[in-house]
Amino acid sequence: MFQKILVPVDGSPISDAGISLAIKLAAPLHAKVRFVYVVEPARVLEVASAPITVLEPDIAKAAGKEFLAEAVARARSAEVNTSSELAEGPATDKILEAARSFGADVIVMGTHGRGGIMRAVLGSVAEGVIRRAHIPVLVTR
Repeated sequence: MFQKILVPVDGSPISDAGISLAIKLAAPLHAKVRFVYVVEPARVLEVASAPITVLEPDIAKAAGKEFLAEAVARARSAEVNTSSELAEGPATDKILEAARSFGADVIVMGTHGRGGIMRAVLGSVAEGVIRRAHIPVLVTR
């Protein structure tokens, strides 16, 4: 079934749900998991807590490294083969690029499920990935 699972992370509880799901999928399959955190320089936002806070790129990178380290530690404690990647650029593009370069069979990610004005302002990374991915995308709330 799935041998390589890509998991975008952003430090939010929703992202945490994606991490948990990916680890549960990967462990019995002996699949490899790669976590990716994307810093969008043109629009650096922290969505881990409301209200949304604008972050400096260096702070966002440092936070991303922490989120990735936590995800990797969780996967390794479940004896899942894992790696991580910090990327910069448009989130949807970088997630899809990471999936291609890793050779992912599936992308597992959380969605914030925003609607209305928040979705119009922020867009939906999950929706963009779902629309453009050439592999299955498993989304959790």
